This record gives sequence, structure tokens and C-alpha cells, in this order.
Amino acid sequence: MQISKETWEKLWKCKIQDRLKLMLWKVGAGALKTRGGLGRILQCEESEEFLCPLRRNVVEDSIHLLVHCDVAGQAWRESMWPIQMDRIPLSSPISLVLWTLVGEAFAMAEAATLAKKRKWTRVILESD
Repeated sequence: MQISKETWEKLWKCKIQDRLKLMLWKVGAGALKTRGGLGRILQCEESEEFLCPLRRNVVEDSIHLLVHCDVAGQAWRESMWPIQMDRIPLSSPISLVLWTLVGEAFAMAEAATLAKKRKWTRVILESD
């Protein structure tokens, strides 16, 4: 599955930081450098040096690196706005890009949940 021209245009018009747009473009275009990507190019993806250095049984691709890896999960959970990435159904780099573009409702719900959990009394959630 390829990302349509219209989807790429939405990404470039999205009101997020340019460096995040560039990273999402790299993920969606398959240009993010990972061990698994190098293994695919060399046609030996299952070789040990192309696996996740922590788990040793999973190919390190962009989705594993950014979402499913234990280190990534911990970083997401401990960020200023903790996100439980395991609750988001992402199975491919394209799904990550598409989720970013339509995931605003999820982000709003997560923000409201966090505000309630931390007992914040004044919260403003804005959306276009």
C-alpha cells in the first residue's frame, strides 16, 4: 500500500513541527534508517545483526523502533504527555502516518484522561 498524493499534502499542511513532518515522511516513505531496512537491502533481514538489540528476536523496522520496542514504549509513557502507544492499532509505517493525520480525536481523549488523572482544574483543549 502506498500513501496517496492527497495524504502527503495533508501531512505537509498539518500544523505540527516541520521536523516531525519530515520524520513522518521518512517513516511513510520507508526512508527511516533502521537495522531491518539495511537487512532488507542486503537481503539478510533475519540475520542477528539486523534484529532489535534489546529483544534479539524482532526485526528492527520503523514501527518496532518507534512504537513496539520496550524502550520506545517507556519513552512515550514517561513523556510530558504520556501516550500508551500499545493502545493504538499500528501495523505498518503507513498506518503511523495515517494515524497522525486522523489521530486528533484520540489525542484529545488522551489529554482529557491525563487531565482528569492529574486532577487539573483548568484545561483547554483546542481543535481545528
